[in-house]
Amino acid sequence: MVYEGKPSTGCKLCRKRKIRCDEAKPGCKRCMIYGQECPGYADTFVWRSEKPNKRDPRKACKKKNRKDTGDVLCIRSKPEYSSDEHSHGDSNGSPSSSQGISTTPLPTRPIPYSLSSLEQQALGFFCHQHILPAEEGIPSGHLSHLPELYVQRWHSDCFQNAMLSVSYLTLFNSTGFKPLYIGARKYYGKAMVALRDALRCPVAVLEDATLASALVLSMFVDFSGEREQLYNSHTPGIHALVHIRGREQFSTPRGKALFGWSFTQLQIQAVATGQAKYAHFEPLLNNIMPCDGDMLTGVELLSNRILSHRRRFIELLNMDSEALADLIAHSIDMRERICSLVSDARDILRQINEWEDEAPEHWKLTRSNCLPRSRWAAGFLALVRAIQTVFYLSMLDLCNLVDRTDLIDCPDMNIPAVVDMLENQIKCLLDDICDNITPALRNIPEQTSPRSLDIGSSAGGYLILWPMWFVCNCLYSSPEQVSQSRTTLQQIGEKVGNKLAFSLLNQQVSFTQLHTATLIS
Repeated sequence: MVYEGKPSTGCKLCRKRKIRCDEAKPGCKRCMIYGQECPGYADTFVWRSEKPNKRDPRKACKKKNRKDTGDVLCIRSKPEYSSDEHSHGDSNGSPSSSQGISTTPLPTRPIPYSLSSLEQQALGFFCHQHILPAEEGIPSGHLSHLPELYVQRWHSDCFQNAMLSVSYLTLFNSTGFKPLYIGARKYYGKAMVALRDALRCPVAVLEDATLASALVLSMFVDFSGEREQLYNSHTPGIHALVHIRGREQFSTPRGKALFGWSFTQLQIQAVATGQAKYAHFEPLLNNIMPCDGDMLTGVELLSNRILSHRRRFIELLNMDSEALADLIAHSIDMRERICSLVSDARDILRQINEWEDEAPEHWKLTRSNCLPRSRWAAGFLALVRAIQTVFYLSMLDLCNLVDRTDLIDCPDMNIPAVVDMLENQIKCLLDDICDNITPALRNIPEQTSPRSLDIGSSAGGYLILWPMWFVCNCLYSSPEQVSQSRTTLQQIGEKVGNKLAFSLLNQQVSFTQLHTATLIS
């Protein structure tokens, strides 16, 4: 269970020696005086297995009144200080403000209903492993809105059971304790029944808890490794809910965060499986302009344009080769469609460059210094680079089509120079994706247990999972990058306990040019 008392917050060595610690960062002064390296500070979670003494009348009375008073589970998340993170700090031991990494702990939030000891441990472990605060200036991190939603909607059977199911499964994947797996399946079944009932209610279908439940249940499918050919069974439901909720979901910070989570999952599904219908968000995102400094909305708009452009291009190439060649030769409309694709591609390139210029220095593709990236930023940027690479691959195919079709007039387009630029950019993006492996998965020990995993270790692995699979299957990846990505997937599956990683290792899809030359006679 999560210990509700106030444990010692001193460094590990001072706690072991049972002496008072001044808790200085990155290392305490006592360790410095004794000439020893400070080992750092422990997590805020203290795991204990406590059984009440039946002979103690006070504890027996407390157990008797448990249903009336209710337990309180406090979800805490505080960044852990370690030697590598502080090596980039200033002379006073505090992290450099130029990194933009927020060290503000998430608030303590009580959950006002009774929980068993096992439920407390599972929920606490899930929040410890899968919630990442965003960097300073970013509205939301990875699942950082879930604790507050859980507190406010604890009475929702759908959301409560969904959270308990994925929490039990997360802890089971790290411990192998079979009762956890049985509990995970039980709560998953209850959540599915409650979600079905919520979808039939015109009021409940618009609630944040309903969409959050569908998203959490999609995580259950990922963590259990039950995707069929990269397809998540909850994708159609999430896609429908997002469109039913309409533009009103952008009116609240939590609604924006849930849309961003849904958008990411659906875009990944569209790229991985080729089901372009799940990348269709034009009715929702049309005429939305990001505020100054709103990097997340800017990425959503950019990704939507990239996959919309790719969908239109694939629809064009899916035609019969002879029919396509005949249409290009005799149809003015077809030539206009191709010219429109070229024009849109140029506009997307301009938008990518503008986003890159506005990004923080340590986010940039060509960084002038070695500022570290936080775990959240590393996973987020790896996903962004993968989407950008998808666009550049489509651009290569478009250049191939324009070059082989004399009837399409693009006099200001130097095809060989554009192709060289695109190939160099793809290699830079793949390098940057691989550079994000270390910050996303830092400090994962060789022998893992629930006690030894860093805060957010599973979240870092979950965010970088799909970019690693993309690198494994991209023609422009070097053998070293492919080997590194496969090793990372293996590490995520074995040490972090995400079984989707093993499924991705066995799924081979060629992310390369679409070979338009074979389609043009």
